[in-house]
Amino acid sequence: AKSENPGQSLEKAKLHLSRYLWQYRQHRSKRRVEDKTEPLKLEYQKHKDADDLQAAMKIKGEIEAVHKEEKERLVAVDTALLVLYIGFTWEKRKKSTMTEEEQDILDKLPIQRLSELLLPSNNCALHECEIFLQEGVGKPQESAHALLLMSKGRYAEALEIWHDLSTGKRREKGCDGIEPTIDLLCRVSVPSKELDSKLLWFHAKWVIEANARE
Repeated sequence: AKSENPGQSLEKAKLHLSRYLWQYRQHRSKRRVEDKTEPLKLEYQKHKDADDLQAAMKIKGEIEAVHKEEKERLVAVDTALLVLYIGFTWEKRKKSTMTEEEQDILDKLPIQRLSELLLPSNNCALHECEIFLQEGVGKPQESAHALLLMSKGRYAEALEIWHDLSTGKRREKGCDGIEPTIDLLCRVSVPSKELDSKLLWFHAKWVIEANARE
């Protein structure tokens, strides 16, 4: 039988790992918390009804500890998924010629899940992910970095990256920063502490002018 080369074995291992982590994120995390907290909630209510507040507060602390532990686990899961998905995207971009088997592996990678991962509900560790997005795969992953910042409410920094992509100060193939800027400005149309009226008008002006030139 034809043996796999180490690179193909590694890609398959990363694919299986990403699938497991995604399933955990989508389903298993919630079940795990429910399995641990449901009996505790019943005990809590029993002690509360009996006016045994000391015992009830102790159990409440145990419930909070379960949620805290799971939150930390989800931070690790989402951070690992971002690293895996960015790595998959980078592998696909940089390979100009691939064997049929390599192409098959890369076609199965859930790259489209990166945008779902970077929704505002994500648990990615911002600092660690920022370092990876700037240094982890050879070239800065500017658009993914901007999406991560946006998901954490760091709108001004996200808009700065997209503006830099539009002017050529930063470069990323296939992204000029216009569409995501329009999308964000449509979502955040009211000045806030994070994005004041001056910044809103600045980005609205350049994106309207750039869009008109397209």
